[in-house]
Formats: sequence, structure tokens, C-alpha cells
Amino acid sequence: MKKSIRAASIAVLLLTLLVLADAPASRAEGIKAVPFYHMTTWTSKALCHFYTADLDEKANAEANGWKGDYVIGYISPQQFSGTIPLYRCYHPGTNDHWYTTDPLAKDSVVGNGWSYDGIAGYVLPASSTAAGTVPLYQKYDDYQLQHIYVTDLDSTSTQYHYETTVCRIWQSGATIADINLTFPTGGESLAAGSTQEIKWKTSTPGGAVALSLSPNGGLKWTGITVIPADNIGSLTWKVPAVYSDEVMIKAEWVSGMLYPYTTWATSYSDKFSIYSPSGPASDPPSNLAGVAKAGPAVDLTWKDNSSNVSGFSVERRTGSGVYGIIAVVGKDKTSFTDASVSAGTAYGYRIRAWNGAKPSTPSNEITVTVPSGSSNLILPGHLIKPNVKLTGLFPASPAGISADAMPGTGIKLTWEDSSTNETGFILERKAPGDNYAILAALGAGETSYVDTTAQPNTAYFYRIKAVNGYGDSGYSDAVSALLPPQPNYQPPEQNQEQNQEQNQEQNQGQNQQSGPTVVKLHPGQSTYTVNGELKAMDVSPIILNGRTLLPVRYVVEPFGASVDYSALEQKVRVVLGSSEVNLWVGKNSALVNGSYLLIDSQNPAVTPIVVPPGRTMLPLRFIAESLGCQVEWNPTLQEVTVTYPK
Repeated sequence: MKKSIRAASIAVLLLTLLVLADAPASRAEGIKAVPFYHMTTWTSKALCHFYTADLDEKANAEANGWKGDYVIGYISPQQFSGTIPLYRCYHPGTNDHWYTTDPLAKDSVVGNGWSYDGIAGYVLPASSTAAGTVPLYQKYDDYQLQHIYVTDLDSTSTQYHYETTVCRIWQSGATIADINLTFPTGGESLAAGSTQEIKWKTSTPGGAVALSLSPNGGLKWTGITVIPADNIGSLTWKVPAVYSDEVMIKAEWVSGMLYPYTTWATSYSDKFSIYSPSGPASDPPSNLAGVAKAGPAVDLTWKDNSSNVSGFSVERRTGSGVYGIIAVVGKDKTSFTDASVSAGTAYGYRIRAWNGAKPSTPSNEITVTVPSGSSNLILPGHLIKPNVKLTGLFPASPAGISADAMPGTGIKLTWEDSSTNETGFILERKAPGDNYAILAALGAGETSYVDTTAQPNTAYFYRIKAVNGYGDSGYSDAVSALLPPQPNYQPPEQNQEQNQEQNQEQNQGQNQQSGPTVVKLHPGQSTYTVNGELKAMDVSPIILNGRTLLPVRYVVEPFGASVDYSALEQKVRVVLGSSEVNLWVGKNSALVNGSYLLIDSQNPAVTPIVVPPGRTMLPLRFIAESLGCQVEWNPTLQEVTVTYPK
């Protein structure tokens, strides 16, 4: 596992802005316990005690005559699963400080001679049995009217008598909140489309785990899902068609499933590979060679070893960095000139052959060092020449992308080439609930592509970007298309009985369409049917706290309902006929026809939630029945049927 503290200098931020590139994600450690200092000072009446984990507060106290005697233990600077606040109150008359984890006790003394002095940190309940912790005891001196806090009951004089055990604190400044990926850890080879389990372990139960995937060694991340965290957890995962040997998984232990959340700890896998289960697209290129020349530039040549190539991708890295595609050339090309290099820099190159969406394994790798002598400014992986505007280096985003279903053929994508300096395009596709993956690497100047691998009855989403040696453009808008199923043609010779049966079936279908509307869906699947017609959602229904949640718009709009969302209030309003339902994200009650009702009287944890990519998931049965619909669950088929009117 690779971890490091989140950090970013101003210089790094400026370079990131200059090159308009995504920097590798910061690598956060877990939460470490910090020292809890025991401070003392003498007044005319007593020896007073004060405890803090805040170094600035400690320094200010020392400047005012307090002495930092010793560290009595360690507490958490941040709240995480299982911890509770340690409140501090102050009595100005006696200069006494009192600490408690009971908010009711804190509220009861405030105003009765005591003032609330804030949260000192976060600790574990006194009942905890966590390893590496000790009890924090509260003792009191009736003569001096002072509280003292210790971890050893025998460490003070007899004038202090025991009152209570406040909490438990840590014995050292160890990492107390952490998460570790246990699969994948790096080095694995996973087949695209196979089912795998992402596994992790957190230091304690609670919170949630946000999982993300990077196909390029951490340069860019795409969310997989956010799910409740168990101490030892896993997610059954369908491996996406992201053909790369630099894939990484990121697991973030976070405060909850609703964004924005607080990240407690982060764990990263090392790089692993995802390959095509049917093997590579073709034999990899070989004999890659490169020569630096004036300009500066690098001339590359290679040998084509396959007969089914649709194009080649040129990949480059600076030094020992991460490879990225800088150009795509046609199937008849075996050479490329990289003019986006900088003098005095060593570059690594490799080539892949592509057959549609399937890349070959890489060619041999070479390193070419461009001779010194140029005054170019070098940024990691990029070249910026003096007095050249950045906007002239990067390709512009493709525009006007459209997708048209062509039954029997596939889905045709067309777009506008908005730049004059691209060296290729990367076309990406995803099915509902999946991550985007490369569909095709296309050459410069191309403006169309036919996806012949699209399956009927599946709604696909597409986007495209332009690339060159300086970097990538932004993505185009996303478009979607659904390839209809192949028609079942009957032979022209039909007898009268067959014609009568066919007419009866058509009449039955018409009668059904004029009657109730029936919606059928399955948790975990993004496709659903409305009166038998297949449709697709962009987020699959989920089961959480024993209840089915989904983006309810897909279900109720076929009944004629309207759905409105207020981002300011985080409220969803659903109206069907004379029925109106209002729900709020994170709240377990709803306003139904003017009356507030608990969404689930048997489980108060059932609330609307938000999941990536920003979809509000609502409890299906509650909304549907509040609107007068009939809801049925088939446990054998794992199928939900919603009918309106009943």
C-alpha cells in the first residue's frame, strides 16, 4: 500500500494550472492521535490544572504563566467512527477546568457558574475495549476545588478523590483511523467482464467506503460507488473494459454516504492490469526505434505484425513517469514524429495496435534523450515554448457529438473536429452503472465511428476527446443511444389460423396499453420495462437498510407524475393527480398530502440519499404507495412490480 500525507505547494498548483492537466491524486494517511498536554499554574488559592491538544493554545497558556508538565495520553484531533467529543467547561471563580463526554451534563452546568470552553478533541467511550487505550479518570480536590485527570488512579496524592471514568484515550501517537485495501493490492491481471471482489479493512466499523478507479496510474479517477463500511468489507465488482497495465483502485474511508463527506483515511492499490478475456486485439508492434532531431523532435518507426489493425496509439512518458496516449495514427502508418518534446529531456515511448476497442500488448519500450541546447521551459510531461500562449498548444474539445442507432449494424457516432492540432481522438463508452472505457482510438481528422459491438436493448453513453503531445482536450458532451432488438420476422406464407392468432395478440397488447401502466425493475440492474418496453436508467436501483431505493423519476413519470428537485433545500417533490409527496435528502420523514409521515415506521434509518454521479435515490415503496400505486416484490425473481392505477 502506498500512502502519504495530503500536501500541495503553491508551486505545484501553479504548474498544474499552467499545463491544464490532472495531477496525481494526493495520498492521505489515516488519522493520528495527538498529545494531550497537562498544564498547571499556581494561583493564590490553588494549583490549577488545564489540558489541551492544541499547540497554539498550549503556547498561549505558557506565555501566561502555565507550565506544560507532561503528556497524559493522546486524543484524536478529528471525529471518526466510534469516537465522541470531549467537552471542556471553565469556572472563572475557581479557575477550574472540567471535562466530560456527556452533552447533557455539559449543558446542565453552563450558566450555573460555568462557561462552555469548546471541544478539546475526540475520544472513545469509557466502555470501549479498544487495544492501545487507557481509561481517563476524573478526580477532585474538595479543599482547592480543582479537578484533575489521570490515567493511573495511584498517581496523585490522597487529597484528590476519584469521581468517575470520563472516557478512554490512546497510549501513543499511533495511526488510530486507517483503511487498507486487501484486494487488489497490485500486480494482479484481471479479465475485463469478470466478477471480482474489492476487499478492505478499516480500523473500526462505521462510516462508508468510497471506491474509485484510475486507468493511468493515479492521474485521473472515476468513482465506482460509495457503500456502508464494515470493519472487514468487500464489494462484488464487474471489471470494466479498461485495457491498461497501470490500473489502480482507491478506497477512502469517509464519514457517510452523502456528499460532501469527511475523508478519514485513504488506501491505494499498486498498479495492476486489466486485459481482454478473448486475448489482445492483434500481435503487438515490434522493432520500435526513435531518433532525436532538430526542432526539437523525435522520429519514431515500428513494425506492424498484424493483419487486423484499425490503428496505432503512440504512448509517451517523461523519465519514469506514467505512460499516456499522445497520438493515434491510421492502420497503414508505421511512423510518427513527436514535435512536442523539450531539449535535455529523456522520453520513454511504446506503441499499441488497436482493433476497435481492443488494444494489443505494448511494443518494446525505448528511451530517447533530446539533446540540450534549447531554452524551452519544461513541465512534467509537457512542453511550453517561450512567448507561446497555452491556448494554442492543447487541442480543442470536439463538439456536436451525436449518436444514431442503426438496427442490424450498430450505433453511429459523429462529431465536429474543433481543432487543427490534434494527433488523434479517444472515443469512450459506458453502459448504465459502469465506468467509461476506451471504445476506439482514432486518427486525426476523423469525425465518425460505428460501434458494431453495441448490444440490443442496452442504452450506451458516449463521449470523445482530442489528444496531442501537449495534453488532452476536455471531453465533449455525453450522448446516449439504445439499439432496438432485432425484429422477429415471420415467413410470408401464413394460414388463416396464424393470422387470427396474431390479430388476437395485437388486440390483447392494445388492451393492456389502454389499461394500467406496469413498471418492472430489478435491484442492481439499470434496465427496466414499462408495459413490456425495455428502458434504461443511468443508476441502478439499490437495496439499503432492507429497502429498495432508486431515482424515482424513471418509475413515476410513465404514470403521468411530475418530479421536481430543489438543490437549495435538497428536496424532491412528486405530484400525481391529487397526491403530492415531499421528501428531503437525509431525513426519515416526508410530507404527504399536507401531513408528515415517517418513511418507514419499522426502520428510521431509511432516508433519501445521493449517490454518484449526483443522483437522488428515493425509497420506492413509500412513494409509490403514497401516490396510489400498487407495489409487489417477487423474492424468487428479485423483481419489483409497480402498477398504476391499482
